[in-house]
Amino acid sequence: MSEAYLVIGFLLFLAYVLIHLALGELEEVRIEPRRTSDASERRLLLFEYRTLNEEVRRRGDMLAIHGSIFVVASLSLLGAAASAPRGLSAVLVFLALLLYGMWLLVMTSTSMKLDDISLARLRGIERALGFEVHRYVRERAGRWWRVIRRFIWGFVLILIWLGGYFLLLKM
Repeated sequence: MSEAYLVIGFLLFLAYVLIHLALGELEEVRIEPRRTSDASERRLLLFEYRTLNEEVRRRGDMLAIHGSIFVVASLSLLGAAASAPRGLSAVLVFLALLLYGMWLLVMTSTSMKLDDISLARLRGIERALGFEVHRYVRERAGRWWRVIRRFIWGFVLILIWLGGYFLLLKM
């Protein structure tokens, strides 16, 4: 049983890594010069910037809130598995991993893709309008810091996976 759990956990982790690598960061979107020369076009571009920025912020908040709920739910299932009868305990350990794993694959991957699309456009608008917010943060943070920050939910998967595995070994 613990071997099956290891395989399932590994496959979830592998799927997450492959999706994470496949998404990658998008290049900045070029904004046509006519969008910055006309005053009404410039106002529309600023409105688009504010809207996209709000969407990125809202998605980030949503991901953090939902992630916190799914982490606590998975850890609660692992905690319940520690004191449950053997058969039920194994079911709870598998359920904890699958619950978190499915959320991880669906929610974080779709949020990352939508954020990449939005941030590429935001950086393009910033360049066209001559200011830096997202471009500044991106340059200052550096590539590895951005990769680690985006991968934080994958680290949580590893902890839940290993915690469940050790519980299965204890049975």
